[in-house]
Amino acid sequence: MDVALIIGILGTADICLRAGQNVCQLYSTIPGARRDINDLIVRVENVWVHIAHHLRTIQHSSDAVPDALRGHMVDLLRQLEFCLHTTYRNLKRVTDIRGWTFMKKIKFALFLKRLLQRDVTALEKWRVAFASTFFTPSTS
Repeated sequence: MDVALIIGILGTADICLRAGQNVCQLYSTIPGARRDINDLIVRVENVWVHIAHHLRTIQHSSDAVPDALRGHMVDLLRQLEFCLHTTYRNLKRVTDIRGWTFMKKIKFALFLKRLLQRDVTALEKWRVAFASTFFTPSTS
């Protein structure tokens, strides 16, 4: 058992849980979100429920992960951490529009939904990749 990998798994899982909760909270504060990007809010909340469940499962049973897969799990968790921080950064740019000119607001609004869709899609892809690697039903 590699203690450093287990600590890496637990630490990264904890960071991802906090970052994901921050992302969900920020989605609810986007100006005009209920009209313009309600579907994205639903998608991010849905994907986050599944990811958070996986992360809590890892935290409570990280020693159950086979040694051969621990390095891969750390890599996947770091990818999730990057996705969550990118999403958070993009959301902060969206929610902090003080001092913007009217034209800058319009230009950003035109690209806003596409940017946020890309972030949510990245989280959904991560969830599928992680679940298919570590949470496949056993056929014994």
